[in-house]
Amino acid sequence: MKTTTMLLQIALGITFGLTVFGIGTPSAAGHEKPHVTLSDDVMVLDYHFGKPEIIRKGDFDQVSISGSKRYNKAGAPLIPVKGVQILVPAGMRIEKISCTPLGTFLLPGIYKLEHGTEQFFKSIGPPDTPTPPDPEIYTLTGFWPFERHELVTVQTDRGFEVAHVNFFPLQ
Repeated sequence: MKTTTMLLQIALGITFGLTVFGIGTPSAAGHEKPHVTLSDDVMVLDYHFGKPEIIRKGDFDQVSISGSKRYNKAGAPLIPVKGVQILVPAGMRIEKISCTPLGTFLLPGIYKLEHGTEQFFKSIGPPDTPTPPDPEIYTLTGFWPFERHELVTVQTDRGFEVAHVNFFPLQ
């Protein structure tokens, strides 16, 4: 018997709420499970994020969102990221992931974000020269990251496929 693999498209909806858009959000990402809608070959997951908080620390601004961590890529701005694990339905595989914000807004002001550093082992210590900011990112006239999500990996756990995806609620 020949088995067929259904292709799955995952559409990720991101809602920023509180008073920023004048709409209420039931939860912040990470505090409750996302709302999931599954039709023939499309699974839609809605994640909700709270309002960004900006704190000045020395020469830099730190942006955080409740329930998120800081994305630490060497030379890139430290921005909020939310890692999620998505169970891929049996018999399906991921064909495409798209991430659509349900609303956007510009943060007022100009901010200087700290950049990520290269990872190192404590036993070895930090590198002799610190990681410089990535000029390709810091001289952009557009938004970074270019995508609002990143498919990190798809792994198998006890026979089930699990997609590990990073959300970038801010660009």
